[in-house]
Amino acid sequence: MVVIILILIGVIIYLVAFNASNNNLKQQIHHQGGMLLKYSTLINYLESLDPNFKILAVTDKTVTIGYNVPSGYIDFHIVQTFVKLHVRFNLQNNIIGHNFNPSLDQAKMFEEIQQGLALFDTKLSNKHFE
Repeated sequence: MVVIILILIGVIIYLVAFNASNNNLKQQIHHQGGMLLKYSTLINYLESLDPNFKILAVTDKTVTIGYNVPSGYIDFHIVQTFVKLHVRFNLQNNIIGHNFNPSLDQAKMFEEIQQGLALFDTKLSNKHFE
C-alpha cells in the first residue's frame, strides 16, 4: 500500500513539474514574439520552396506550413520541444509514381524508383538555391 502511495505521489510530482516546464516553454516562445517571429527565417525559406505554400496552423509551440491540391498535399510541421526544434515533412502526391511492365526485373523497378526519389529529393532541396 505504501508503495502505491509513493508511486502516485511520484506521478503527481512529475505531472506538476512537466506542466510547469511546458508553461515556461510557452512563455519563452511568447516573449520571443511567438513561433512565427522566432522562426521567421526558417518559415520564409520553407515558404519560398513553392508559391502555393501558406501557413496552415499556428499554436504556442507549433507551425504548420503547406498546401493541399487535388493530387495530394505537402506540409512541414515545425515543433518546439524542451530541448530541440523538430521539423517534419509530409508529402502525398498521387501523380508522382512509376508504371512498369509486370515482367520487368523487380530489382530494376526498385532501381528506377530510387533514382526517381533521389531526383525529386535533389530538386526539392536545391529549389531554394537556384
